[in-house]
Amino acid sequence: MPQAFADEAGLRETYAPVLLKRKAARLRRETGDFQYQSKISTGDTPRTTITKALVRPTKMFFRTPTVFFFVVYTAMVYDYL
Repeated sequence: MPQAFADEAGLRETYAPVLLKRKAARLRRETGDFQYQSKISTGDTPRTTITKALVRPTKMFFRTPTVFFFVVYTAMVYDYL
């Protein structure tokens, strides 16, 4: 477990939307001009974000047989332990 944290601390972010969000924030801070927005900054409310975070996995669970059976299998294995 400590190795995972050490690895994570040493890795650089490579996901383009996150890099663009950081760049836009840096440009806003440096220039004071708030026109710089990234596509990932949708302006969703916290309620919308939480709703999306709860609805998406639920949809995957019920609509994707692979996910459904994997979750059931994992639950059974966990129950036996």
